[in-house]
Amino acid sequence: MRFRYLGPTERGSALGSGEMRRQLGLKLRAQDPCNLLYVMWRLEPKPGIVVSIKLNPGQHASSECENGGYRNIKPLRTAPVPELKTGVSHSLRAEMKGDNLTVMADDRVVWEGPIGNQALKLKGPVGLRTDNSRLEFQMFVDSGIPR
Repeated sequence: MRFRYLGPTERGSALGSGEMRRQLGLKLRAQDPCNLLYVMWRLEPKPGIVVSIKLNPGQHASSECENGGYRNIKPLRTAPVPELKTGVSHSLRAEMKGDNLTVMADDRVVWEGPIGNQALKLKGPVGLRTDNSRLEFQMFVDSGIPR
């Protein structure tokens, strides 16, 4: 994803947990709102990349799972993310090879590690998520089909 950060939303909205967070990211293997893998670029309260899996077997609608089933995945290595400034363009990229996920921000590896078998079982498209952040973006998705 290439994007230009346009700043925070006019009004902030707390997450289901009650935490106020500003972030943007990619939904990977988004089977449904209750079962997916996230790569989030957190801006506030603490900048960084967080990879989370949300698993709620048997639940498929947000009204069923709400904010349950999240688990952060520990990386093998991380690096600091670039600072997001209003009006500046950036990129966020995720590549999977087997169960290894590599996340790049502005063409630098910022998160790398195994996502585990549970995440590999999820089937679904790639998407975008933002919380309390405005941006212009372009998404590029590889079909995963060898050419």
